[in-house]
Amino acid sequence: MDTWDFSPSRLTVARQQREMTKRALAGKIGVSAAAVTYFEDGVHAPSPENLERLAQVLDFPIAFFGGDDIQEVPEESVSFRSRRNMSARVRDKTTAYLRLAAHVISPALHQRYRLPDSDIPDFEGEAPESAAAMTRSYWRLGHGPIANAVHLLEAKGVHVYWGQDHSPAVDAVSLWRDSRPFVLLNLRTNAGERARFDAAHELGHLILHRHRDGLSLSEIESEADRFASALLLPESQFRVECPRQPTLADLLRLKERWKTSIQAMVRRCRDIGIFSEWQYQSAFRDVSARGWRKDEPGRLDREESALQNGVFERMYARGIYSDEFARTLNIPVQLLGELVPATNKYREIRWEDLPAKYLSIEELGYESNEDVDDEERSAR
Repeated sequence: MDTWDFSPSRLTVARQQREMTKRALAGKIGVSAAAVTYFEDGVHAPSPENLERLAQVLDFPIAFFGGDDIQEVPEESVSFRSRRNMSARVRDKTTAYLRLAAHVISPALHQRYRLPDSDIPDFEGEAPESAAAMTRSYWRLGHGPIANAVHLLEAKGVHVYWGQDHSPAVDAVSLWRDSRPFVLLNLRTNAGERARFDAAHELGHLILHRHRDGLSLSEIESEADRFASALLLPESQFRVECPRQPTLADLLRLKERWKTSIQAMVRRCRDIGIFSEWQYQSAFRDVSARGWRKDEPGRLDREESALQNGVFERMYARGIYSDEFARTLNIPVQLLGELVPATNKYREIRWEDLPAKYLSIEELGYESNEDVDDEERSAR
């Protein structure tokens, strides 16, 4: 790749995704921190030798750094839950994931497949509970449980991706980019019920906070929580099915049907008047005493993408592995597997990927020659 093809924004994205500071990157490639700043600001392009070192250290193909510029994602346009408790590393890695999803992977998929158009209503200014009821009506969802939150978002044109960060500061984020809605869920969240609420929370941002005018961050987050609660547990039907004085055992039974955490149902019981404030506090003390704040019983599997599974299954049927798709995007296939976990099912199996220790003949389900001989001798 010629140096004049170098894209400064792509170096920034790669560095932030790999959680490296400019100083740390500079030390690894043998230049000053100021030189890395010049590279990312577009003042100077790296020499071919430095570009090769950058690619090696960041573990990105050299060709990645020569593509079109990747647009910045302004921090204020992303629905971060809490900027106060978020480190610059977490913020930068999350925005790097979003930039790769919105400007590298998503356009490539749109070029190859006809994906659902965005059908996200704009209910900004409405009370969250009213907006949730209006959303159910607009999408004709009825009043029962939502079967799969990720599938619902995808069907309505939301581009759902995943990221990997162990920080508790980010469960999920969302943004609008070129009139397309994006949601990034954190693979750190293993509990499917928690991930469903995260998806509904981000949908609340997309529907209620497209412009984010006149609200504080705490107000925005509170509204998204109330929207998610009302969307997943609509008052009319949930009240019918919930006992008048529910115990935690009652809520655990309801969890299987409504696919919502016990903690979310406790909060919903308070919001719609089933629980008094005292009962609400008492129930949460009981939840804490049982150790359920972090590990509830009845954990659900994390929901997967139907759309991405369908796309890459179709590619695979045509002999196109996810490895090849990653190469066309000039990104590491491992990174593609983080953002689009479905692609991990359609990797090209290479000799070096096989386990070093092989199964025995018996473990593979075959009989040994001695067993066959014994059976034959017995038959005689």
